[in-house]
Amino acid sequence: MGLSNFESSKERNLFLKRMFAFVFSLVSMSGMGNLYAFETYGPGLKEQLNYTQGGIQLVSGVGDLGTTFGAVVMGTFYDFFGPTLTSIIATMFLFLGYFLMYLGSLKIIIHIPFIMGLFMFISGAASYASYIANLGSNLKNFHPKHRGKVIGLLVSMYGISAALITQSYDIFFSDTEDPTSDFLLFSAIFLSSLAFLGIFCIRDLPWVESTGYVPLQNEKSALITKALHGDIGFPKIVTYFDFWLILLAHFLLGGIGLTYINTIGSIVESLEIEISHKLFVILLSICNCAGRIIIGFGIDSGKMPTSFWATICSTIACVNLVLLAFVPSSNTLISSTICIGLAYGGQNSITPVIVNQFYGDTHYGKNVGLIFGTTAISALAWGQMVGHLYDMEANPMTKKCIGGHCFKFSLLVLSSVLFVSLIGNIILVVRETRLRYRKSDRELAINT
Repeated sequence: MGLSNFESSKERNLFLKRMFAFVFSLVSMSGMGNLYAFETYGPGLKEQLNYTQGGIQLVSGVGDLGTTFGAVVMGTFYDFFGPTLTSIIATMFLFLGYFLMYLGSLKIIIHIPFIMGLFMFISGAASYASYIANLGSNLKNFHPKHRGKVIGLLVSMYGISAALITQSYDIFFSDTEDPTSDFLLFSAIFLSSLAFLGIFCIRDLPWVESTGYVPLQNEKSALITKALHGDIGFPKIVTYFDFWLILLAHFLLGGIGLTYINTIGSIVESLEIEISHKLFVILLSICNCAGRIIIGFGIDSGKMPTSFWATICSTIACVNLVLLAFVPSSNTLISSTICIGLAYGGQNSITPVIVNQFYGDTHYGKNVGLIFGTTAISALAWGQMVGHLYDMEANPMTKKCIGGHCFKFSLLVLSSVLFVSLIGNIILVVRETRLRYRKSDRELAINT
């Protein structure tokens, strides 16, 4: 009886520690999606530093590229050193990146677009460091059947951070003499403080199945791996066709979604809509959050392959970009923003889960980092295309373009690219379904 009570107390304490880390991670993630809020202060930065549309797209694009560096480098760093050291790195570089942007916005230091983009690069890499520390630890801490929900809730807070940051900007900074610079200084202090608390609050407390015994290496049960392809990482992972299909889906929808987020303010301005672009940033953020939760719960329902949900997301985004290109109105922009936000958010729930389902826990930070890292490269490429096409249509004196034609061709190009993503996702659905049937048959044969 005493031993039973001890085990019960130990499990209860472990559960409470996991839940404390999870709740803290929800709070932390609500601030780490700071790159999504660029459109809140981006137009002010553009005007303050006299940038062209291409110049401000370069700042956001190079900043997004920082997440590529962070995803690959900090994902690997997390696999080796865990959440504590990863959070220390995030703390230092979040403060450094935003503080340098603050100095640049005041023109105290060099502030050409590429240099300001490098400052955002530092912030983007640091944000991802905190992101993977929160996400990777909580993924390991809970039963696999709950991981869709856990990831969905965590990344939803990451997605809604733009709405929270935008509201904070309007409440505390919109009436100051220099709202853009004041906000950047606030970001340096607040976000680095969140990452600093993560040093003490985020812990790896892995969930282990209670089987009653540890299987020997020569037992058949030990040969069954929970991951569809086994517990593998780089470089072996790149030899799997499924990896490239997963990467393609996230590269295209993730990058195009981020480009849309970074461009929504300019689209609102070009259509002369009498609604503040900040409200669209909030709407995008809310739908981004909702998409992550909805898809997370959909994945855990187990009724459809995980890749099926990626097919739905790419279809929704593709159709709505075409609609906005041909019917550029306030109502269309609102509906398209809602749908693209849901689709982009959903994709950001799908990728962390499907990477874990296919390739396991051991190399998770590195594996998911390889895929998440492509988002910023994609966003930089599409962002530069959108900015270049806009500047071609813009008045050379005002550097502004008014009308539905300003972004029409860009939207059609992006929708065509998403159609390619849709085809890739359909192929992945077929392959995932076959893998799951084979795994079920193998487990049945071993158990009998």
